[in-house]
Amino acid sequence: MRLKLISASLLFLSSNLLADPITISNPDLNAQVLADGAFTHSIQGWAVINGYAGVYNPPESVLTGEAGDGYHTNTLYMNGHSIVAQTLTTNLTSNTDYTLTFDVGDRLDTNFPSYIVRIKAAGNTIFTAIDPIIPNGGSFSTVTLNFSTGDSSYAGNPMVIELEATGNTGQVNFDNFTLSSAAGTPSSGSKFGDWNHPMIGGTTYSIDTPYLAETDAIITFVNSGDCQGNTYALKVGDTSATSALLTRVDHIGGMSAPVKKGQYWQVDQTRYSSSCSIYIGFLPFLP
Repeated sequence: MRLKLISASLLFLSSNLLADPITISNPDLNAQVLADGAFTHSIQGWAVINGYAGVYNPPESVLTGEAGDGYHTNTLYMNGHSIVAQTLTTNLTSNTDYTLTFDVGDRLDTNFPSYIVRIKAAGNTIFTAIDPIIPNGGSFSTVTLNFSTGDSSYAGNPMVIELEATGNTGQVNFDNFTLSSAAGTPSSGSKFGDWNHPMIGGTTYSIDTPYLAETDAIITFVNSGDCQGNTYALKVGDTSATSALLTRVDHIGGMSAPVKKGQYWQVDQTRYSSSCSIYIGFLPFLP
């Protein structure tokens, strides 16, 4: 047993040594000095794109263990319906494995909104995580997100970390960001698996029904017939009670959106019409 533990430790150390840290400006939000319970709307190194956000030194009354400097001296606070981003000095590279970590906290005295973490380059989203961890009330949890680029057409452009708090109420707190990279395996062959669509003999997916994605995929939707007055929405989420709206269409039309492995997705319909035909497809990415 001792030999196994030593081997596992050496493997863990070796994997860490192979990872290259990527510089994030003000990753612990401590560049600005704030008294316990104080806050500011400016965030050194980060940009508030939308909404109400800033730096906050939380007191014990809202986050356990945060009296004085606490465990997380300063944090990034984001109220619902806000976006904060940082453009890094490091460019995205192809065939690379990345690991992003951070702490996320839930205040005791307010609601906790959903949050979305994105990695972008050249204005395009490379990776998305929706509510990867929901912390317990009054505490922080550590989130670790892994993603790979493959043969990315956006390589060579600066990476962007984008955080979004959704909804119109509540607050989410972040702290202690790290990002690292390691050489990945070049991708080869087709990027897609077998197309699953009712028009070519595939599965018939129902509206208003949650489905669990077994792989990363593209969900497609199109309708035909008398669909005037109908509204359709494609949603995803980490539970069967899907909540994040990705796209919608009114009357006759089509839409598509990505979904990650392990997420739930569904197409909602309002204002039903019996003469409106609906076709939902699932196009999986190869692992």
